[in-house]
Amino acid sequence: MKLSDTTKNAVVLLVVLIVAVYLYYAFVAPGGTEVFEKGAKIDRETFLELFSGSPSVYIVMDLRGASSQPVKVNIMQCGVDFAGSSGLVGRNVTYLSMDVNECYFSTVDGGAEKTTDISRCIAMLDDGMSLYIIEGNQTEYYTKAAVIGVNEDYVVGVCGLTG
Repeated sequence: MKLSDTTKNAVVLLVVLIVAVYLYYAFVAPGGTEVFEKGAKIDRETFLELFSGSPSVYIVMDLRGASSQPVKVNIMQCGVDFAGSSGLVGRNVTYLSMDVNECYFSTVDGGAEKTTDISRCIAMLDDGMSLYIIEGNQTEYYTKAAVIGVNEDYVVGVCGLTG
């Protein structure tokens, strides 16, 4: 059976489309959000050991996948709660808040900067450990980050680290 040129082109186009979709989901999180390298999955104790030795810490409030305004508020509140933790005393802490089209981050002089280049904010996370807050129901630990899930039922003060 011989395939027509139209059929061959359709098959090639389909294969290209499948590869493009695979690459998209391999390098972009659900909802169209860029992701960062979290490292290998580990347990809480190992994460805390690694975290305690990291002079640079990023508190990331990723609002891009939040399903509602109350969830966004709770993600931000969790970040504020972490910021007040005694476990961050004496460390270089950078705060990031990412929404669909923009990222705000703290600067060395105590100010804040805004960028529409989300990949610029994601790239910052390579320099230290991250407390990465998203919508979700659980916390997972990795060699470079704790991914903290927050939902509409968040209780103020739950997010935090002790000395």
